[in-house]
Amino acid sequence: MRWVPPLVVLGVLCVGSLRAQQQPPPQTPEQPQQPLIFRAGVDVVQVELSIIDEDEKTVHGLTRDQIEVYEDGKKQDIVDLKEIVIDEGEEAPVWARAVAPDVVTNDVADRRLIGIVVDDINCCSIAGSTMTDPVAAREMKAATDYLIDNLGPRDFATVVLTHELAANQPFTGDREALRSVLRRFRPQTDVGCRPAPPYVNFASDLSRMFAVSSQPVKAVVVISSGTGPGPLLPCAPRSYVIPDLGRRVTPSGAAGSSGAAPNTLEALSLPPVPIYYIVTGRPFMMPPPMRPGRLPPRPRPGRIEDVDTVIERIFEQNGSYYLLGFRTSKPTTDGKYRRLEFKIPGHKDYTIRARRGYMRPKPPPKPGSKEARDPELPRLPATVSSLLPASDISLKAAVAAFGVPGSRDNVLVISIDLAHPLEGDVNRGSEELDLRTVVYVGGDAKHDVTTKVSLDVQAGIHRVTGSVPMRVTVPPEKYELWLTARDPRTTRLGSVFYDIEIPDRSTRAVSISGVVIGREPTEFMPVPQLLSGIVPIVPITARTFGTFEDLQAFFQIYQGLDSPVSPVALAIRVLDDKGVAKFSSDETIPAERFNEIRSADYKMKLPLDKLTEGRYLLTIEGRVGGRITPRRDVMFSVR
Repeated sequence: MRWVPPLVVLGVLCVGSLRAQQQPPPQTPEQPQQPLIFRAGVDVVQVELSIIDEDEKTVHGLTRDQIEVYEDGKKQDIVDLKEIVIDEGEEAPVWARAVAPDVVTNDVADRRLIGIVVDDINCCSIAGSTMTDPVAAREMKAATDYLIDNLGPRDFATVVLTHELAANQPFTGDREALRSVLRRFRPQTDVGCRPAPPYVNFASDLSRMFAVSSQPVKAVVVISSGTGPGPLLPCAPRSYVIPDLGRRVTPSGAAGSSGAAPNTLEALSLPPVPIYYIVTGRPFMMPPPMRPGRLPPRPRPGRIEDVDTVIERIFEQNGSYYLLGFRTSKPTTDGKYRRLEFKIPGHKDYTIRARRGYMRPKPPPKPGSKEARDPELPRLPATVSSLLPASDISLKAAVAAFGVPGSRDNVLVISIDLAHPLEGDVNRGSEELDLRTVVYVGGDAKHDVTTKVSLDVQAGIHRVTGSVPMRVTVPPEKYELWLTARDPRTTRLGSVFYDIEIPDRSTRAVSISGVVIGREPTEFMPVPQLLSGIVPIVPITARTFGTFEDLQAFFQIYQGLDSPVSPVALAIRVLDDKGVAKFSSDETIPAERFNEIRSADYKMKLPLDKLTEGRYLLTIEGRVGGRITPRRDVMFSVR
C-alpha cells in the first residue's frame, strides 16, 4: 500500500516557509505578478507573514514604513514589502465544482492548502449514553460539505476522519474525491469503548509538514460536534504497520509508537502552525486559532456564529499574505539560528503570524565530503510524508485508459513531463533518473515498476527537461497511481498522485475511453514506440494553448457485448467558464465504423482558432437509444 499518515489533527494559518528564500511568490491568473526578487546576496532574508486585526479581519495595504523587524533583538532595515492576494477577482467556472482536472502536477506553490479534520471518533453522543446523536452527526457532515463546496479554484485540500488509522486522501482539488472520504464518516459512539484522541501526538507532525511545504498560505480546520462520547471504557491501543518500513505505529502514543517527537518547529527554523476549530451543534461555534498539540476547548460564550460566517472568515484570513525582505545586520554563514520579531507600532492588538526565526546558511561543504554527497535536509515525519507530493523534481502527468482488443483489460497511457534542477557538472551530456510507477487498488500495490530514464543535458544549462511515456495494463477497477522520479546522485524526489476509475466496457451499452490531447506525429517527433498502436498522436500534458496551435483530441468509443452493434450519437461541446457552448458538434457514428472488438477510433481538431482567451471545458458524450455514456471532460485554457 502507498503509505499514508495515521490519525491526525491538522492545523495552520498564513505562515512562512523554510524554502521561502528560494521560492517566488504565487501568481494569480487574473493579476499576473512578477516574482519578487530582493536584490542582494546572503544579507537579505525573505519572510512571509499575515496580519490579523482585533476583529479577526485581514489587514491590507500596509507599507514597509509601518512594520518593524527585529533579529535577535536588533532592529533591521526592510528592503521591500509586497502584499500577495490569492484568487483576487477570480471566479471559478460554473463547471469547476463538478469536473476534476485530467492533468496532475506537483508544482503547487501557488495553491492554498486546506486541511479538514472531521472528528468522528470523539463526537455525536447523546449525553450519558452510547447512542449517536443524529442531529450532531448531520451538522458535522453539513459543515464539512459546505467547506468543501466553497474551496476555490486554487485550493488543495485533504479530508481526514479521525476514526481511521490512516489518512487516505492526498491533497487534491477534486471535490468528489474529498466527498468520498466524508462518505466514510462514522461516529464512534456505539463501540463500547472510548478510542484514544489522536490530537496530541500527530498535530506536531502535521504542523511540520505544513511548515516545510513551499506554499505560503495554508489553513486547517478541525470540525467537531462539541459533545464527547458517553461513559465508555478506554479502547485498547490500535496500531498498524507502515508497509514500506515494516515498523509498527501506535497513534495513541503507547508502547511501540513511532518514536521520539520530532524537533521543534523553532529549532528547525519553521513557522508555528495554529489550528482552527469549528464546533457544530445548535448553533455553530468557532474558538480562536490555537497552537498545535492541544485538545479543542469547550465553546466559549459569545462565540456563537453560523457556520457559513465562520468559514468565510477562515478563507478571508487566509486569502492574502505579505512578502517581506530585510537586510540582516549580521550576514554571516555560520549556520546559527536567529530569532525574529515583528511589530506594527500603534497597533498592539494586531496578530502577526510569521516564522519565529531562521537558520543562517552554513559554509559550503568540501567537495567530495559526505555532507556534499548527502546534505542534511529537513525531512518530513514518516506519519505525514505522503499527503503532499514531493517537488524537488517537477512532474506533470496525464493518464487515459484504452481498451485492450479481445480482453476486459485496459492500457493506461501515461504521459509525464519532468524538469530537474542540476547540481555539479552540467556538461556531463546526460542525466539518469529512476522513474517508479506504482498502481494501488484499495491500498494494495498491484503494479510496481522502476525504470531508468536518461535525459540529454545541454551544455551550460542547469535544468534538464523531458517527456516520458509509460503504459500499464490493468483490469477494470478504481486505481490510485503514484508516479515518482528520483535522482540517484542527489536523492532528490518528485512525485504525483493520480486517481482513475476504469469501468467494465463489456457490460455497458456504450462507453468512451480516456481522452488524449496531442500533436500530429512528424518525422522529428513520432508517436513514442511504447504507445504505438494505441494512440495515433503524440500526447502532451500542457492544458494552456494558443489560438494558433494545431492540436488533436483522440479517444475511442466502445459498445458492450449484450446488444447488437448500433449507430452511436456523439455530442461534443466546448463550454466557456459561464457554461455557454462556444463549439458544438453532433455526429452519428455508423455501426460499420466499429471493428470486430466493438470499438471505433475518433480524432478531432481542437477548435482553438474559434476561441478567445479564457477557460474552457471539452465535454464528450455518446448515446445509443436511451443509454448515455459517462461523460468525458477535459479542462483547458486559451491564452
